[in-house]
Amino acid sequence: IATLIAVYADWGFARIQGIGWGWAGVIWVYSVVFYIPLDIFKFAVRYGLSGKAWDSLLQNK
Repeated sequence: IATLIAVYADWGFARIQGIGWGWAGVIWVYSVVFYIPLDIFKFAVRYGLSGKAWDSLLQNK
């Protein structure tokens, strides 16, 4: 819904104009490209901080 508002917004009282589908596509591509690596990093950090990673390291030593 936010994308549709950003594309089609034409609110004269607030001087807001839509950004168009080109920029909306750029924003979506940027979001997907950076979401996937950051999500993997987030899970890796959470696993490392949970203590399970340290238990595995010490048991395999």
